[in-house]
Amino acid sequence: MPAPCLHCSQAIPARRSVSQFCCAGCEAVYTLLHDAGLQRFYKLKDEKTLPLVHYFSRKRNFDWLQEQDGFKTGSLHLSLEGIQCAACVWLIKELAKQFAHLQVKVDSSLGELHLRFLPEKVDVTAFLLRLQEFGYRTAPLQERERSGDQSILLRMGICLAIAMNTMFLTISFYLGLNQNEALLFSLFSKLNFFLSFVSFFVGGTYFISRAFLALKHRVLHFDLPIALGIVAAFSGSIYASWQHHYSALYFDTLNIFIALMLVGRYLQHRFVAKNRSRVLNEQYDFAEKVKKIEGTQLCEVSVNTLVAGDLLLLQTGDVFPVQCSLCGEEAVEINKSFRTGESEAVLVSPGELIEAGSILLSAKAAKVAACSSYDAQFWKTFFKQEKEEELSALWQVVSKYYVLFVLVAASLGGVLWFFLDAALMLPVMISILVVTCPCSLGIAIPLARSIANQRLIAEGVFVRRNDLLENLHKVKSVVCDKTGTLTLSDLYLLNPEKLESLSSEDQAVLYHMVSKSRHPASRALYHYLSLKKLPWADKAVEERVGEGILIFEKGKKYFLGRSQAQTNFSYQVDFCIDDKVRAQFLFEEDVLQDAAQSFSALQSQGYEVFLLSGDKQNRVQHMASTLGISQQHAFGEQKPEEKAAFVSQLAGTYPLFLGDGLNDRQAFANAFLSTTPLGEKTFLLEDSDFFFLSGSLAWLPKMFDIAKRFYAVLRFNLFFAAVYNLIAVGLALAGLMNPLLCAVLMPTSSLLVIALSFSKMKRKI
Repeated sequence: MPAPCLHCSQAIPARRSVSQFCCAGCEAVYTLLHDAGLQRFYKLKDEKTLPLVHYFSRKRNFDWLQEQDGFKTGSLHLSLEGIQCAACVWLIKELAKQFAHLQVKVDSSLGELHLRFLPEKVDVTAFLLRLQEFGYRTAPLQERERSGDQSILLRMGICLAIAMNTMFLTISFYLGLNQNEALLFSLFSKLNFFLSFVSFFVGGTYFISRAFLALKHRVLHFDLPIALGIVAAFSGSIYASWQHHYSALYFDTLNIFIALMLVGRYLQHRFVAKNRSRVLNEQYDFAEKVKKIEGTQLCEVSVNTLVAGDLLLLQTGDVFPVQCSLCGEEAVEINKSFRTGESEAVLVSPGELIEAGSILLSAKAAKVAACSSYDAQFWKTFFKQEKEEELSALWQVVSKYYVLFVLVAASLGGVLWFFLDAALMLPVMISILVVTCPCSLGIAIPLARSIANQRLIAEGVFVRRNDLLENLHKVKSVVCDKTGTLTLSDLYLLNPEKLESLSSEDQAVLYHMVSKSRHPASRALYHYLSLKKLPWADKAVEERVGEGILIFEKGKKYFLGRSQAQTNFSYQVDFCIDDKVRAQFLFEEDVLQDAAQSFSALQSQGYEVFLLSGDKQNRVQHMASTLGISQQHAFGEQKPEEKAAFVSQLAGTYPLFLGDGLNDRQAFANAFLSTTPLGEKTFLLEDSDFFFLSGSLAWLPKMFDIAKRFYAVLRFNLFFAAVYNLIAVGLALAGLMNPLLCAVLMPTSSLLVIALSFSKMKRKI
């Protein structure tokens, strides 16, 4: 069994067996900790943490820091990433002690860092750079992340304040204040009316407008009974006040109800904003480089340095970082779904403008000229294009029949008591609408979802679909691509001396070829060849998905693709000239160290795990054996359409597909759910239901566990709601309930459900 890494305790890959660390990042941080005398970190840390495989590639600059509110006044509130356990919090505080006049507060649950300092005496940039050296990255908090949805937050604050004041005023009536004390009675009644009027128009109209919009689209939404209850209680109270029927005033019921519903809605919106911002910060890190053409040289530059006039080389699947003009003489196909919502390919001719965010679909790389500077704000907008937050099928059914039940019950109660006692008709209807309003569902379920998604974020999973947790419950099979998904994204070239055996002319041609390909083998070769400062010129290179890359140069046919040789232990690529092998490059894949354990956990829970790859069958079988996947579930030499067909055959098991390459796109489309590592900006990110951080699969079984727990909470809440509503409606129809009792019963039952939901979701998995 491989020895554990001294820093993260993960197993050390075979090719680093002479080292005591699984990656260079872990080694760097381990050295820093010992040099700084902070070895206590290892006594406090969890048994295993994530390896720092992206330590050197995910550095941030701090150009944004001086523009932050609070930089000049000595108070900063930043996003903090990289915290994995209590030892990380301890380490950050220890590092802060090295800077006089600096105080830090770490919120590990939210991933936030609060700094208080004397601006004239503390170099904040130096402190943040010091944190980055130890693997902790900071970023500006997005405005929406700091405040959630500002509109709902403001409405909620006002309505909570009104509800509390209304309760204090109403207590006096319950304790005996009546019309005999005319002055106080009149004052308190008018204050009650005024506060309720404000609550109705500030908070109530939020639900009324949403219910109206849902009806406009012929949808019976949960907001409909909420809106009806609000309207009935408000209008009934106004009428009772006008008729001096003070016993029929329900302002306290109304205001408490509105406030509680807004609390639930705010919790839901807060999660959406925070999760979106986390995805943005991660995505921004992974997309810092782009290939830029400078004369006869090709170099990689940071995207935030791009200006109009820069010449860029984009590969198949790349997203255009800025508005560009197509160079050359050939048209290319692009995807503009981020703007149009349509996934059809659009043909663009040379000289035409291509909007930032478009995706290059053509099999050949494209040379383009930047027409504008890089706009970071655009990318934040681009990656906010989440999949439409539709109700899941379960919630569509629940919502439809729940709303129908409430409307029928309220109508039945009104008709019944119109004949029995007309004076009680409105109180009975209001009682039914208030006591049955889904306050527990409106708060407890968003709370459970928020906790679940926060736990997913902690595991390195970033949600794009609002109904992901419900859909994960249906998944019965997991289908994985191999290279880049079950392995680290980069391959390691074992025999770089083979490059030296090529002539300088052949090296230059190979350099052109790999510069236009995204394949991990091409990236590894490009890394070595770029160090030679070879001349680069724009030449037509064709990438054949699942096969290799091809170029014709000076009457010769050059091809780089999968080797025909058979081996279990190394990834082989042949460089052929006129169909004759001139060099065979050997690469090693670093299989994710926790993949076997993760798949074992899934299979023990009844999930089927499949391995699909375009690689040779014997290598795929060998990896399957290593990972504990059945040989009957491992398929090699799969073309893109074959992968897609296989996934389609699993439709009855609602397959989750994990992939990262161009040849996975068709399978993505056919899978029930799909995901890709949060890496470079590619079309797969747009198609994904969620993202995950590469370097580990420990999140996979935990994700299903979290989804199962959420679904259990969901079923409990639905069961409780059904039993509670049947009993409450029965009592209301019998005339044994009144709006005041409902005003107490509804929040009490809701708080009980919320507490139970919170307890279930917070238990350690």
